[in-house]
Amino acid sequence: MSQQGSFSSQPAGGESQVLMLDGDFDRSNTRPFEQALDDALHADRPQLIVDLRGVSSLDSTMLRTLIRGLGNAAGRGGRLALIRPNATVWRVFVLTGLSQTLPTFGRLDEALASFGLDRGGAPAARD
Repeated sequence: MSQQGSFSSQPAGGESQVLMLDGDFDRSNTRPFEQALDDALHADRPQLIVDLRGVSSLDSTMLRTLIRGLGNAAGRGGRLALIRPNATVWRVFVLTGLSQTLPTFGRLDEALASFGLDRGGAPAARD
């Protein structure tokens, strides 16, 4: 039995937001996630990390939402990065070519570091 998709969100530093997804995402339930992306951008959090590790399936509606989020973040001087989902879901990204378009990481700390933040959301120490 599939699990209806849900997500949670938390700030990570002054300009970053982490959105953690869980379950199945399709046309019927992607809109609240899309609104959360927009809300983060309008709250001056243009650095977005979308954690897909809990996603069990997604459709083209969710792919479109992620592509739109990437463009909207870039339009505000920010970035969108993904934490890769399981291999089955990741295959969709590979087959569509989005694995080469969307910045992806294996772990949250790697994604945060790409934004110059440590795991707690603070600016990473520089040597």
